[in-house]
Amino acid sequence: MPNEPAGHLYEFGPFRLDPVERRLLRGGAPVTLTPKVFDILLLLVRNGGRALEKEEFMREIWPDSFVEEGNLNRQISTLRRALGDGLGGNRFIETIPKRGYRFVAGVRETGAPAAARSIAVLPFKAMPDHEGDERYLGLGMADAIIIKLSNLGRLNVRPTGAVLKYANAGQDLLATGRELKVEALLDGRVQKAGRRVRVTAQLVNVSDGATIWAGKFDEEFTDIFAVQDSISEQLAGALMLRLTGEERESLSKHYTESGEAYQAYLKGSYYWNKMTAEGLHRSLECFADAIRQDPAYALAYAGVAASYVHLEIYGLMLPSEAMPKAKAAALKAIELDASVAEAHASLALVRMFYERDWPEAEKEFGQALRLNPSYAAAHDWFAIYLTAKGRAEEALASIRRAQALDPLSLLINTDVACALYYMRRFDESIRQCQWVLDAEPNFVTAHYRAGLAYEQLGEYVEAVNAFQSAIALSAESSTAEAMAPFKGGSDARASIAHTYALMGKRAAARGILAELEERARHSYVPPHDIAMIYSALGETDEAFEWLKTAYQERFSLLVLLELDPRFDNLRTDPRFTHLLSRIVDSDTRP
Repeated sequence: MPNEPAGHLYEFGPFRLDPVERRLLRGGAPVTLTPKVFDILLLLVRNGGRALEKEEFMREIWPDSFVEEGNLNRQISTLRRALGDGLGGNRFIETIPKRGYRFVAGVRETGAPAAARSIAVLPFKAMPDHEGDERYLGLGMADAIIIKLSNLGRLNVRPTGAVLKYANAGQDLLATGRELKVEALLDGRVQKAGRRVRVTAQLVNVSDGATIWAGKFDEEFTDIFAVQDSISEQLAGALMLRLTGEERESLSKHYTESGEAYQAYLKGSYYWNKMTAEGLHRSLECFADAIRQDPAYALAYAGVAASYVHLEIYGLMLPSEAMPKAKAAALKAIELDASVAEAHASLALVRMFYERDWPEAEKEFGQALRLNPSYAAAHDWFAIYLTAKGRAEEALASIRRAQALDPLSLLINTDVACALYYMRRFDESIRQCQWVLDAEPNFVTAHYRAGLAYEQLGEYVEAVNAFQSAIALSAESSTAEAMAPFKGGSDARASIAHTYALMGKRAAARGILAELEERARHSYVPPHDIAMIYSALGETDEAFEWLKTAYQERFSLLVLLELDPRFDNLRTDPRFTHLLSRIVDSDTRP
């Protein structure tokens, strides 16, 4: 048979035939054919509309063998079944009595469509009048497929957090795809009716709106895992990914076989992705329920670890309370299944922020990213590690990678500004914050980060205004991110006091200092914040006492102390050098 140029395809009916890859796809899903049946189909398609004599089949398909005519007839019958022609069907293949066969379907020859390399999986919508359990089932379906596709490592898959805002029906799919900056978009519907679950899904080409693949599934709810496997594998085929055996195994991997445990996990994932104080606490309850249903559910333990880590990072739980629990859950998840990237990432954060075990933190970040190169949040967190270690250019590359994977994430885009700030590129940091605020004027963290950069440029009035905006917006927000003390709460107040001290408004600075010290007697105020004010006031002994307390409490942001310009006036003091050595030397962890 003649060779085909790479990318040359034949399309007929719902089928696409790739002679180079030797694949037949129906609506994006692969159709299994034996080698000889594939050769017969290819010969027919290449000669569409022309009658082929049986002798020509023998000569082309079995050039060096003697084969009886009945073998050809059996192969043609198998091919007809594969194409859905059925007995005696001639929608695709016509029998010419006593002579041979003719391919009668219209054939269109095309170049291969550019294989999509970026995809977003939208939360599956509930069917009309069915919006109870489907609210978390729909998000859970999307989350499961996102995890499966991300683990392939060859697709740029938007993370679950990036698609949450599209959970409601009615949006323009092409506009959504363009906004998410992806080439393909999966949109689906889900309905749970009694013991059955019905799922429909379509993969859309964002450039022209064409449907690349579509599927319908109606299964027992206990077979929801098989539905997810089937969708993921058919998506891979539709995206023209040639999967290895290991990748096929990864797509069909189940973290639990318990429907009850899975439903509890879906609820936990639903609440976790809300990123509110209530949501994080509710997620812990649901993940714990999933573990009760299946004590070997590694992904549920990873959810527990992530919930505790974020409760600490967002200032909703003391480090000494949250981090040991996060570590225990992450280690259990890894013990059960070492391939869970989320568990390694959470463990890395514990190692870095709480234990300050730098070699182990880097090891765990590396493992998380090897397991899932598309894990945007892990790239973001690893950038913090690299920044703290003084590897500025690597840090910026890591955060840029996170930005490419999740371009609409306000937090990741603001963390770009954070990295620039610690590199002392203050003008660029402000421009990045302004980009975020152009997209979302009420984003707390961007106001706060802009204030830090304005202060370092000596633009004190702008700095105070930015900090005050962060405080006002934080009071109005219910999201955990906005309530983080070191992003919009006491740290913003302390930053105003720090700026006042630099402006010479010492009385105003002392007023805020007294307020925070009083609050610290009744509730948690990071000692780092109070140390910062004393530093600006030039009262170094007090500053070091509070920094010592912050170190003993294992306050997260101390990992960036060496680079923080707000403590520049302490750097020549031997106590500062000693404190840094205890933070960066893993052999002297508290």
